[in-house]
Amino acid sequence: MTKWIRNLKFILAAALVFPLISAGNQVSAQPVSNDQEIKVTGNLFRPLGQRGGVFGGGVSYGWYMNNPAWQVGIRQGLNIDWDRDSSDHWVATTVPFVDYHFLNWGRYVPFVGGFLGAVWNDRDIEGTIGPEAGLKAYMDPNTFVSAQYRYEWFFDKLDSGSIRDTSSANHVGTIGIGYTWGGAGQRATW
Repeated sequence: MTKWIRNLKFILAAALVFPLISAGNQVSAQPVSNDQEIKVTGNLFRPLGQRGGVFGGGVSYGWYMNNPAWQVGIRQGLNIDWDRDSSDHWVATTVPFVDYHFLNWGRYVPFVGGFLGAVWNDRDIEGTIGPEAGLKAYMDPNTFVSAQYRYEWFFDKLDSGSIRDTSSANHVGTIGIGYTWGGAGQRATW
C-alpha cells in the first residue's frame, strides 16, 4: 500500500505543476463573478486509529458570488471501504460548502472554507462538519486541476456537546479536475 500512496503523491504533484510547465508566461486565469463550476474528484482517506482506508470519488457544483473570491456549492461523494479484514461497505456524503478564494496569484488559486452536511449509507445517517483548504491550478481560462484537504468531524445532532472528539474524525485528501463557465466579466484569454 505504501507504494500506491507514493504514486498518488507523485500524480498530485504532477497535476499541480503541469499548468506552469504547459503554459509558460501566458496570461493568468481566475474565476469571475457569477461563474459556475463543476468539478470531478477522487479521494483517499484514513479514519484516525484505523489500519485501513477508503477510496472514493465525487462531483461538486459551485457558484461564485458577485465577489468572485466567495464560492458556495454542494458536493456529492461516494466512498468504498477497501480494508480486506472487514466486509465491504459504502458511505455517501452530501455537503454544502462555502469557500474563500485568494485571487491574483496568477494561474494558481488557493482557497479555504468549511462545510456542513450528511454522511449516509443504507443503514445510518449522521452529520459532518469541518474545515477545508486547497489549490486550483488553471490549465486554460476555464479548466483547472485541484488538490484539496478537509478534516471531518461527525455528530448525531447539531450542538457543541454532540460533535465527537478527534478519534472519530477523518483526514480526506482529494485531487480533481474542474471547469468554470458563464461568469459576468472579462475572462483571461490565452
